[in-house]
Amino acid sequence: KEVLMPGFTHMQPAMVSSFGLWFAAFAESLCDDLRMLGNASQFAGASPLGTAAGYGTTLPIDREFTASLLQFERLIITSPYAQMSRGRTERVMVSALASTADTIGSFASDIVLFMSPGYGFVTLSEDFTTGSSIMPHKKNPDLFELLRARCKRLQSLPNEVVLLTTGLPPGYNRDFQELKAILFDAFDEIMELVLVMQSAVTGLVINCEIMKEKMYNDIFSVEEANRMVLMGTPFREAYRAVSGKAGLGLFEVTSPADYTHTGSIGNTGQMIIRQRIEKVMGTFKAGHSPEELYDHIKRSGVI
Repeated sequence: KEVLMPGFTHMQPAMVSSFGLWFAAFAESLCDDLRMLGNASQFAGASPLGTAAGYGTTLPIDREFTASLLQFERLIITSPYAQMSRGRTERVMVSALASTADTIGSFASDIVLFMSPGYGFVTLSEDFTTGSSIMPHKKNPDLFELLRARCKRLQSLPNEVVLLTTGLPPGYNRDFQELKAILFDAFDEIMELVLVMQSAVTGLVINCEIMKEKMYNDIFSVEEANRMVLMGTPFREAYRAVSGKAGLGLFEVTSPADYTHTGSIGNTGQMIIRQRIEKVMGTFKAGHSPEELYDHIKRSGVI
């Protein structure tokens, strides 16, 4: 995590970064994705049972008791909303999955870029690359390219769900049936992508010498300008002085990248992110198998 790397803006070398900070940024992004999934699970925790076709029933039922037995968190109160809410839970869930796919896809895209000779930040084990039928020297990051493509396909799902559910007439419509395949396939897909990414990351080899390239000297200019400011030089003057040297190709690295604040290369905040992930994961309730639900209901004395 201490290995430095260039940070980019506008696809140009900009400031000093590190592999640790790069990894930590994606970890924090996944933490927010987990929060979204947690919010989505709350939508699924509302019981529609007992609303019948969307207008209730004259049979003597106890909706609260049924919801309690099956460990729902709450009721969908009005019977019509039980039908109106169809598609809403799916929209929230696929949006969370799409966000997760965006994080994974962005990471995969970075790997593809960083493996190119123009960057050379990382190399990948031959176990995770493919060759060419024509060019003997090729080691293509096909795995990460396919991960990127499949993630983009997942990101289209919220729009698909919206198109299926928007503008339908009141009450139940058979259109809703198409939502199940979308949602179930999306969960299967994201799980596969996570497992593949987890395995592929083990094949990454970081270039620890990248910052020795003279082309990256200028990214330390910010540190030099800041050093001059700390010595009493107004920032505008410091900026002009350092910019002048850099423009003439005369800038030399004299100031270390001495970052200490949380979220910087000197303090990536990885432990804080880890604690947040553990906290978010603790909010998820484990799923219940049919056998577990049967035992729970049996203990309640109903059967």
